[in-house]
Amino acid sequence: MNKNLQIAEQVLDCVGGKENVIDVVHCATRLRFHLHDDSKVDEENLKKMEGVFGVMNAGGMYQVIIGQNVEKVYDHLCQIGGFEKEEKIDEVLDEGIGDSKKLTIKKIGNNILGYIAASIAPLVPLLLGAGLWNVIGMILGPTMLNVFSAESGFYLTTQMLYKAFFYFLPVFVGYSAAKALKTNQMWGILIGCLIIVPDFVAMVGTNETFSLFSFISVPVADYSQSLLPVLLGVWIFSYVYKLLKRYVPTMLFSTFAPVIIYFVMAIIMFTVCAPLGTYVGEGITGVFMWMADSVLPVRILAFALLTALWPILTLCGFHLPISLVAIGLMASSGQDEYVLVCSTTSVYYLYGMALGAFFKFKKKENKSVALSAFVSGFIGAICEPTLYGVCLRSKSYMAVMLAGGAVMGVILSIIHPIFYNVGTGNIFGLLGTYAGGTNENLIAGIGTALFAVLLGAAAVILFAKYNENMDAE
Repeated sequence: MNKNLQIAEQVLDCVGGKENVIDVVHCATRLRFHLHDDSKVDEENLKKMEGVFGVMNAGGMYQVIIGQNVEKVYDHLCQIGGFEKEEKIDEVLDEGIGDSKKLTIKKIGNNILGYIAASIAPLVPLLLGAGLWNVIGMILGPTMLNVFSAESGFYLTTQMLYKAFFYFLPVFVGYSAAKALKTNQMWGILIGCLIIVPDFVAMVGTNETFSLFSFISVPVADYSQSLLPVLLGVWIFSYVYKLLKRYVPTMLFSTFAPVIIYFVMAIIMFTVCAPLGTYVGEGITGVFMWMADSVLPVRILAFALLTALWPILTLCGFHLPISLVAIGLMASSGQDEYVLVCSTTSVYYLYGMALGAFFKFKKKENKSVALSAFVSGFIGAICEPTLYGVCLRSKSYMAVMLAGGAVMGVILSIIHPIFYNVGTGNIFGLLGTYAGGTNENLIAGIGTALFAVLLGAAAVILFAKYNENMDAE
């Protein structure tokens, strides 16, 4: 008898049969079941079964560790159980989303991180592709080799490929977030579309507020690069959708539920979720700027915190209002000694983490992701591929990201380089950002950025943990 088929039959029997299975997916090494009743699982026999290396119940999923042949077992399992086959999912934190039993601070934190990782991981290939086309356009375009002019079809095409992902980023996030929460994915897409509707985006810079439904005044801003509004909005929608499914009669649901969802989610998105990044960002800016102007110990702490937390602020969309304040101050004084210095050094540390991950990873597909992320950042000035494709791989990588960022912040507070020009954020723009003052400042700025790359690479190689054959550690 086919060994993988035998494993599939025995596993299905031990988890309570196909009647007990809501759905099943698989990652690189595990079968992941959503079950009606976990008590029906024959865990004792499951653990003793040949071909099963372990079991665990986390994040609302019953996970059976199979190993590298999991895909073949999964194919047989779907065939004998009549389950709908799903594509392999990316591995996220072991304590995933959706487990509401015995909530603790740790579990809540893990659920949040699991939700973010599950929502972002499917986007990494698109993110890398978009970033690398931007790099190609930058190298061959007018900013570097000038093989193609800014008006050429080739250069315009590279920018279209880049913007096709980043302009519609909220839409992609809406879909993957809805899928992670196992709620309606079409509505997830709609929630992402709400905040980038062209008519609304066209108001940015001309209107400060917009009258939603003619009775609610909401702020007008560019939310296209903010992930937090969509992640939060889809999470809220999942509960709204469940309530409507429960209380609206089936005969009326298809007629009235969409109207109600549009109304409720438009209000929630434009009054709460979307402005949250702006309001919180402004508040964070005020706190950081106060700390940066305070006594020396507080000032050192300010540099350490901002440099360490910049990737998290970027992920949540809080970086935009902070950057705008810094650029405004720079426009009036001609220099910046804090925000842009910390943010630039932080992203160079991320580039270093991607480089370190390239040497750390063993699997070719993971090495490819890391190398693409490094090139996208170091040459293309895009840190998101590293943030999503490397730093969110595991808690260990996130810890390395935060700890190393804090170290670089302390170094910045001591060396004190000054930012004179807003650059592109890549290695080619680094010279211009610190040029304008003394030669010592130029050396300090460039040296600090390059040291951040080396520190990020070394930190990943020495301290980051990620089991490529199992799940994140």
